[in-house]
Amino acid sequence: MDGSPSSLAALRSAVRYAGLTVARVEVFEAWDMPGARGWSAPMVDIEFDE
Repeated sequence: MDGSPSSLAALRSAVRYAGLTVARVEVFEAWDMPGARGWSAPMVDIEFDE
């Protein structure tokens, strides 16, 4: 789920289909965090292994 009209339509369709097949629908929301591009490893204490 990203809040767009197409994702809401897809959710409605999934819920209808789940109702027909006795299935469960799990919904996840997505968002963008500006400035959080790329990946960075956490800081590691260099004296940890000593």
